[in-house]
Amino acid sequence: MKYLFLVVIYKSSLKNSETLNSLSENIPEWMRACSHLIIWNNGPLLVGTDEFEAFKLSSRLEGIQLEQDVENRPLSWIYNWVLSGNFNRCVLLDQDTRLGKDYFSALHENPDLDVLTPRILTRGHVCYPRLNKQPIDRDRLLNVEHLVSIGSGLALSANTVKLMTGRYGSVFDERFALYGVDISFFIRLQKLGADLKAGSYAALDHSLSEHEQESPELRRFRELEKLYTEILLRLHYKGASKAKVLRYLIRRLSTKRRSLLRFLPKIINCWHYGVHPRCHSKW
Repeated sequence: MKYLFLVVIYKSSLKNSETLNSLSENIPEWMRACSHLIIWNNGPLLVGTDEFEAFKLSSRLEGIQLEQDVENRPLSWIYNWVLSGNFNRCVLLDQDTRLGKDYFSALHENPDLDVLTPRILTRGHVCYPRLNKQPIDRDRLLNVEHLVSIGSGLALSANTVKLMTGRYGSVFDERFALYGVDISFFIRLQKLGADLKAGSYAALDHSLSEHEQESPELRRFRELEKLYTEILLRLHYKGASKAKVLRYLIRRLSTKRRSLLRFLPKIINCWHYGVHPRCHSKW
């Protein structure tokens, strides 16, 4: 089996990425020869040649590719670009996930799964995946019709890519940039239903933003991104009319989200065009 690993980094050096360090440390020797790693540096600073060469020497992987784009491209675009490659199974990862040896064992021992979504632990608690809104706390097969999780550690088969591309034109919805990329993927997955086999095996330590202390500026950024997601999900996946979504926005911005009024032009842009403001060049 040919494995393709994608690690997206942002505002991070290679040596400071928990994901890259644990992948290099714990990937089995036999898997190194049949794996290809793509590191996507989404900016804002370029990774230097010396740093990349040092990482290649320390990781001992057979194939490592560095892609760099300092413009902070939408995750949906990056994921779909990588998924157009040649592989049997593709693993999507962010920069701050701890990969243990049990995760690589789970990949190897469940080759027939179209979708493998590990348990995501934050401060020792299982947060994802969720089946019928309940966290899954043990290894088991899952019904994709009620499955929701996050992208980090998500492993997709080539069959999944083929079916989803045939149904939707792409695996990930490129109208989403950051938040919402995961949930819109799982909504698409749910609609495919019994055509795909899914399971949750192994566990990963991962930092979720809603469980961390943040500066006011970062908190506002996340609130804005979540509002974009709420708009787009209502427009494209919940069947709401633009008029109904506009009324929803007025309520939100006049009560709980008043701090976001300074971003009103961008919010209206998202509502009017039905895409995240960072995704306009493809729509």
